[in-house]
Amino acid sequence: MSYVFDIDGETVWSPALLAGQVYVMFVSSLEQVLQVRAGFSAVADDMVEIDRDQFSAFVDRLMQFDTGGRHPILAETVAPIVAVSLVMLRRSPLGLQEPKSMSEALRRATERLDSQMPR
Repeated sequence: MSYVFDIDGETVWSPALLAGQVYVMFVSSLEQVLQVRAGFSAVADDMVEIDRDQFSAFVDRLMQFDTGGRHPILAETVAPIVAVSLVMLRRSPLGLQEPKSMSEALRRATERLDSQMPR
C-alpha cells in the first residue's frame, strides 16, 4: 500500500504507507509548533490534497531554520522534512524556483531525494 500526495491534481509523491503517515505526522506537529498551516486536506486515509500556496508558505517558514543559524539542532531536525517538501513543490504543476538562501547541504539532500521519491 502507498500514500498519495497531490498538488493541483498532480501526484507529487507516492511513498509506502508508513513513510507517508510519518511525514504527515511530522508536518502536523510542525504546523502546531509554528502556528502555520501546511495546506493538507485528507481525501482518504492514505491520500492528501495539498494547497500549493499554503504549503509553499509553510516550507518558506521551515526554510528559516536552514538559513537562520540560530538553532543548529532544530535546523538538522527539520531538514529532512524541508527536503522532501521541496521535492514535492518542485514536482507540482507550477514547479519551484529554488530559494537563493538554501544551504548547500539542503540542496544536495533535495537532489538526492528527488531521484528516490516515487510518484
